[in-house]
Amino acid sequence: MRAAYAPVPPVPDRRWHLLGPAVGAALVVTAGVLADESRALPAPVVAPPTMLLSSVVEILAIGAIAASLLLTWRRPVHASVLQAVAAVVLVAVASIEPWGVAGPAVALLLAVGLHTAQKARTQALGTWPRTSTARLDAADRRAVDDSTRTPTSVSVVVRVLGAALIVVGLVWTGVDVARVHAYRTDPATVTTEGTVLDLLEDDLYATLDVDSTHVVVEILTAPPAIGDVLPVRFNSARNRAELLGTPFDPVGALFWTALGITVLVAMRHRSRDMHALAGTARGPGTSLTLSRVGEELLLVAPAGTPVARLDALTLLHDPDGPIEDHDAPVNPEAAAEADALIARLETLSERPVAELDDHELLELYSAETRLEELSEALDPALEQIIDDGARTAVVATVVPSTGDVVLHGEGVLLRSTVLAPHGRTRRTKDSVGVKHPWTPAPASQPEPAARTAGLLIALSRWIGDRDALPMLAVHAAVAGAVWWVLDEPDNGWWAALRIAVVPAYLLHLTWLVQPSIAVRRSHLLTRERLRVTRTPWSEVTGINVHDGTTIVRTLTDGTSDAIVIPADPGLAGVPVAGCRTPGDIAARLRDAWVAGRTVPASGARTIPSLSLLLGCAWAVLLVATVLVP
Repeated sequence: MRAAYAPVPPVPDRRWHLLGPAVGAALVVTAGVLADESRALPAPVVAPPTMLLSSVVEILAIGAIAASLLLTWRRPVHASVLQAVAAVVLVAVASIEPWGVAGPAVALLLAVGLHTAQKARTQALGTWPRTSTARLDAADRRAVDDSTRTPTSVSVVVRVLGAALIVVGLVWTGVDVARVHAYRTDPATVTTEGTVLDLLEDDLYATLDVDSTHVVVEILTAPPAIGDVLPVRFNSARNRAELLGTPFDPVGALFWTALGITVLVAMRHRSRDMHALAGTARGPGTSLTLSRVGEELLLVAPAGTPVARLDALTLLHDPDGPIEDHDAPVNPEAAAEADALIARLETLSERPVAELDDHELLELYSAETRLEELSEALDPALEQIIDDGARTAVVATVVPSTGDVVLHGEGVLLRSTVLAPHGRTRRTKDSVGVKHPWTPAPASQPEPAARTAGLLIALSRWIGDRDALPMLAVHAAVAGAVWWVLDEPDNGWWAALRIAVVPAYLLHLTWLVQPSIAVRRSHLLTRERLRVTRTPWSEVTGINVHDGTTIVRTLTDGTSDAIVIPADPGLAGVPVAGCRTPGDIAARLRDAWVAGRTVPASGARTIPSLSLLLGCAWAVLLVATVLVP
């Protein structure tokens, strides 16, 4: 006989659901591209039919590959099976290389593992005893329904979008079929030859000279060379041509129809999952204890054994409750503090900077951050529940297939997702009547994630201490690699845009590790993302440290201002190169101020930032890869 309150077994996080279908789709696309590039121009087809059944099957299989990515969040197993079947179909119609099925096969194996884990979770949850009666009253039921209901506007927009895609795909296909039929049956359509003048859009299209007329044809095989003579079907009156070996296929727009159907199916699956959660919450649940230990929220069985870990908690409210409960901030104390803070800042903002002391300047600087914190303040009931060491008796109702759970406690209703409790969590010897019936087992070494984060922080600070100059070498190396990748004849804009995400991310990293303040002989540099402001030392009137923050006061053309420099040891970057503490920063600035106050400053007051200059350089490089032959 199975033991009651079996712990929830490990189940991959939902974000991992995308891994299998994403890998499978990537390999299928790669296999398709390589198949097209390696395929020579087929023998001419003088009188092809308007539409082939194999073409319809092929485009629907391609749509199924895209559909698997949309369905994988809600139905990862079904999505992987759909992708595997579609890949086999594409191989059968010779649309992709045979090895392309390897990706969907991997996705299918991952899906089988996920299905097994979900089945084990369902079996474990089946051991949890149920209460005899439901615990939700009318207000609680309304709160659960409101949390599971998709907003009407969003639901309508998504469903209209799906229906529109279906209609557009069918109409587009009908129009293309009619035009192709009229074109191929027109007596003015003749078979002739055309000379390749240019290749367009990454060799997907070619410009041909047919009887002294320039026309564009689609290339579905390995790209021809400039000057090649290709057999074409041409109609001068319609100014239309197609290669005899690869005639135009009018069913490509059915892809959008398949995508629209997928959108509607995905919405249907979401509605079913939410309906299952709302229905389960109305039934009997399991009596457990919700407890916070360290950074974990755990569900604990009466014997003191953790049986599940919660991903996150959402506090549910009755939508038909008092209006003031929804319009007012959830934390009255936070609301009062925010009102007082706003009033105080309005008073300070009206005064000149020269009249503000260091404490008041610090208030102005930290106002935005503090107001954001207050706007996100938790409901007092939720704060009490997630307080370290807190214990709350709840009744849990779980949907086994998804892991969604509704927790009903005394005067509180919560929603979350159950996860497997960490293996290192254990019971203490004396767990009856104590506040903490379990404790984390001591770890001899830091977690791998913590070690990795520590190394990354150390690396970023090392780069920051050198004013981010090592990033120039990184940019140069990546630029060389990008040039090598894009150094192909007639490289198109699409290839350059696809790879532009690499320098964009690199520019963001450069901005993060570069110190916000730089000390120079004659001036102080204040860096922003797009510009750098130069403040001569002769304009600095004082440098002070207040509550761990360095304040530099300036006087420019009779106008007082201040530069506030925080020094948080937890930050990955460094505010000033080579400095870690407020004392180090202030000492460095004071030494430079004393030495440079008599040094005349020259040059523009505002100059472009390093990120802006590197961004312009990257733009020139990407444009050059397209324009330079």
